[in-house]
Amino acid sequence: MADKLGRKRIYGFECLVLAIGAVASALSPNILWLIIFRIILGLGIGGDYPVSATIMSEYSGKKTRGMLVTLVFSTQAAGLIFGPLLAAGLATQLSHEIVWRVLLAFGAVPALVVFHARRGIHETPRFLLAAGRHDEFHAAAGDVTNAGGGNQAHPGHGVKEERGIENASFWERFQTLAGNRKARIWLIGASLA
Repeated sequence: MADKLGRKRIYGFECLVLAIGAVASALSPNILWLIIFRIILGLGIGGDYPVSATIMSEYSGKKTRGMLVTLVFSTQAAGLIFGPLLAAGLATQLSHEIVWRVLLAFGAVPALVVFHARRGIHETPRFLLAAGRHDEFHAAAGDVTNAGGGNQAHPGHGVKEERGIENASFWERFQTLAGNRKARIWLIGASLA
């Protein structure tokens, strides 16, 4: 969806899905509804991971890209540390019947903070170029360079304009990518991992 509609449109929407799933999970009347709401939460998380990594990689320069994408995924480790600490603190103060609900609902807090912060982000220059929106591309690439958003020597450095594919539809570009044997192998390998 982010490839078709734009990173900016989707970036944040998945956080709302995540937050709704977290709050609804906390309010679940029974196990069936808890499972349904956790699936909704999972859809939000599953949407956020690739879009966050894509945006970070598209905004960063070659020298910092690996580190910045790693930082995106390292927030999961921070949550794995903070979550049990919060649970231990709550378990000593509240009944176990309430603690699990508070913990599930708390998952919405970071998601909503991130949603609010993401509203001001610009579309990535790489998406604008691929979509054929050249004027916006040059403005966005200039903003990234001027703001120090990567180690780019000039706007759009490292973003190659591929002739012929820029005006193709999403499905034509997808078919071109899917027709690439090496890309298919990488996609299947990453999905299985």
